[in-house]
Amino acid sequence: MTTDTDDPRAPFRRAMTLGTVPYYDGTRSTVTVDIQWTGERLSITGNEMHGRACVGGGQNSDTAAQARPRAEDRHTRHDIRRLVAIWDRWHLNDMRAGCEHQRAQGWHLQRIDPRKPSDTYAIHHPGQSRESWNLLQWVYPSEVPGGLMGVACPTCGYRHGTAWQTEEVPTSVLVTLREITKTAHHLTPVDVDGRYATTEESNR
Repeated sequence: MTTDTDDPRAPFRRAMTLGTVPYYDGTRSTVTVDIQWTGERLSITGNEMHGRACVGGGQNSDTAAQARPRAEDRHTRHDIRRLVAIWDRWHLNDMRAGCEHQRAQGWHLQRIDPRKPSDTYAIHHPGQSRESWNLLQWVYPSEVPGGLMGVACPTCGYRHGTAWQTEEVPTSVLVTLREITKTAHHLTPVDVDGRYATTEESNR
């Protein structure tokens, strides 16, 4: 079995308890994350548990960012911030709408309505017939002036949004993820191939 010292790009899966966040009734709920690296794809998902009840989860990096480590945890708030930054930047790196040239030019960052946050899901322009995120990459030029869906890259000719493109996760990012999860006081057993892995397996 490949270990951290053999190859930082080797596949791994780890689960980690980040800490606790305020709950609406004045108590606190616990936030965990599940990190999976297949060798090509990075996936990070979260869970928020209040007792035995799951009260949130999925792409809840905003909640995870608020987590406070417990007394028994060895990781820090700085570690959580680093993990959340990686989560927001590299989650599902094999599902990019643009090619490397379009990404380098910031096509994925251009907003339809500059007055709104990019993660606002609504109608942002009178020409839109459907709701979308506030990003030009998700609308056609026929809908919104400057729309980027289907627009050809001037360098390679790839038409934006017509296929999922892969953006390679840097080795330094994977090394950081391994480092952060190694600092955890508790690594929760995770489901691997339909069964629950041991803590030793989830550490690999």
